[in-house]
Amino acid sequence: MSYGLDLSTFPNGGGVDIDPGLLPISGPRGILELCARRLMTPRGLLDDAPDGGFDLMAQMGRRINAVTKIRLKADIENECERVKGVLSAKVNDFSDQGGGVYRIRIMVTLAEGEFSLVLNASSIDVTIIRADKG
Repeated sequence: MSYGLDLSTFPNGGGVDIDPGLLPISGPRGILELCARRLMTPRGLLDDAPDGGFDLMAQMGRRINAVTKIRLKADIENECERVKGVLSAKVNDFSDQGGGVYRIRIMVTLAEGEFSLVLNASSIDVTIIRADKG
């Protein structure tokens, strides 16, 4: 399936930045990065989806209990599923890494199969730890 071209905003993993080589990405990696960007963009600030976006960083600044975690998982799954090309998304892990950082593992199903998107999220940033097959 063709997903078009984009520039990586998570070069070499890590935090948000534009790839200094301006190399285009496509395919599943592009979709996974789009999911991550939507999870760090407040609702209403996406040009191509004015009703989209989920400010995960703002949520990480709150106290997270068991009920909040269930709601956040559902919100994350719903936002990822709004990305064109995503068939389903399931948060398999939402664990406290200490220091206000949470590890979030999302299984994203595309036409090509299942892909793992693993993020570290805090009130300061969201970084991609892994974005690949499996």
